Amino acid sequence: MAEEKKISLNEEQLAQLFQLENQRFSATQERISALRNILMEMLNARDAVQAISKGQKNNKALIPIGGGVLVEAALENNKTLLFSMAGNVAQKKTTQEIEAELSKRVESVEKSIEKENAEANRQAANLNNILAAVNNAQARRQPRV
Repeated sequence: MAEEKKISLNEEQLAQLFQLENQRFSATQERISALRNILMEMLNARDAVQAISKGQKNNKALIPIGGGVLVEAALENNKTLLFSMAGNVAQKKTTQEIEAELSKRVESVEKSIEKENAEANRQAANLNNILAAVNNAQARRQPRV
């Protein structure tokens, strides 16, 4: 078992440590937010693929092309779709294959969110410990009445 060493920090060092840990915490929160956005996009895509596969041929769909612009299109084929792979390469896959791939990606993103949440919890505990140390240092400095 490792030997525990006591270190002593002054208030300025504690303030710097707090600021650094707070920046890390903020960055972790931003990553969690980005991952949640990615997760929602994947879940919406999976829902859309499921709806398309249950629909009929030549059903009309609104396709977003960006900037709030939608194009109305008739779906000639609702059993295979183009699936974007790495490097802007698209491959024809069945809706079942796409649903399975999206489910794998959803699971991966959920695991990443769990990992980031654990890190955020650790960082929050560190911030609380630093604040407690600051409070203890201030209490020791004040004269007792």
